[in-house]
Amino acid sequence: MEHVSVISAFKFGFKTFFKNILFFIGASIVTIFAWIAGAILSLLLALPFFIPLWAGFSKIKEVITEIFGQLGALKTEMAQEGASAATVAAENADKFRGVFAKISTAILNLFKNFPHIVIFGILGVIIFFFLLWLIQMVISLGWCKIALDFKDKGTSTISMIFAPFGRALKAAWIVILALFVITLPWMASAYFATLSETLGVLVGLCAFGFTIYFLLKIAYSFWFIVDKQIGATAAIKHSFNLVGGPSRIFLFTLLLLPVGLGAGLVVGLLLSTLRLAILMPLVSAFLQFALATISLLGVAYLYRELERRQ
Repeated sequence: MEHVSVISAFKFGFKTFFKNILFFIGASIVTIFAWIAGAILSLLLALPFFIPLWAGFSKIKEVITEIFGQLGALKTEMAQEGASAATVAAENADKFRGVFAKISTAILNLFKNFPHIVIFGILGVIIFFFLLWLIQMVISLGWCKIALDFKDKGTSTISMIFAPFGRALKAAWIVILALFVITLPWMASAYFATLSETLGVLVGLCAFGFTIYFLLKIAYSFWFIVDKQIGATAAIKHSFNLVGGPSRIFLFTLLLLPVGLGAGLVVGLLLSTLRLAILMPLVSAFLQFALATISLLGVAYLYRELERRQ
């Protein structure tokens, strides 16, 4: 297992990226267009849920106008000079609570009188972002597939971005499960903090350590879904059992951080010296893209080498 080197992973990612740089640029362009198309499609599918909003537009407009009117009045009153800083702060706090109560009442009245408008609006927002999230899952798995192809075959095709389309729900389930698991210790930390500040800090530190450990242990779950075409729970189990997986990906991350910072610093100084600082945003975007692709290829290298030795 010692032969699986993070240095070798970085070298593989660096060499593969710059050898196939036009391919990766083309794949990133396709990804951007896929995102735009996905956003439009998600909006079209969620649009029927926003139809009731148009029916009650006048009532919604009244509420929005009232909210902005209250905020404007509050701003004007808070701008007036007071006798002392403490007095002004206390008066402003009271005014803010009063305005907040009025705004809350207006929103609650809207929900009470027109519940279908609010419910359908919330459903529309949820559906829009959920579909957009699933598209992100597809694209993420697709890039994992491309990285594995370069590790296994030395080449790939841009169409592989959409190859794992049917596995997006599995990846989404892993994310939901991970969020649920790592939320529990933080909830415990918040609870113990109400009992004792010191105890809350100690539990918070334990929660932070557990979060890092758990995320490192399941870091290869997406790769198992793409590579082995297995379910979410099986992918998590395989990732947990991958000997040396967490340590390698942790060390690889530690290696990438100084490399990225150093590259950004050198390029920034070079552009400043050549009086080409205007190009900094473009060059910075390219460096981030290059580093992200190199890291993805490097993790693909680690996954394949560790999986073969399993």
